[in-house]
Amino acid sequence: MPPLLSTKRSEETDRAFQHSHRKLAEKYGKTNAQIILRWHIQEGIIVFPKSSNPVHIKENIDIFDFELTEEEMNEIRQLDKGFRYYTRTLAEQEEALSQFVPAD
Repeated sequence: MPPLLSTKRSEETDRAFQHSHRKLAEKYGKTNAQIILRWHIQEGIIVFPKSSNPVHIKENIDIFDFELTEEEMNEIRQLDKGFRYYTRTLAEQEEALSQFVPAD
């Protein structure tokens, strides 16, 4: 599944990613981020979008008035190159979290 953001994507993948989402964003009158969020929702993936910008918060919620077609879903799936961007093992994640001290 394609990640939302990464600095490790190739230029070719980046162009395909942007073109695909821009085309769909124009079709549905949405932002690229809304297309990405909608794709994840339709895939059954839980999404936790983050923003402190009130406009972006509203946009993040405004993704339930359209649905991507199966063809559009497949087009986005084809962007997956099988590259993992987050590679910490479960043990490494647990170790890092065990050292977390919340700031007061």
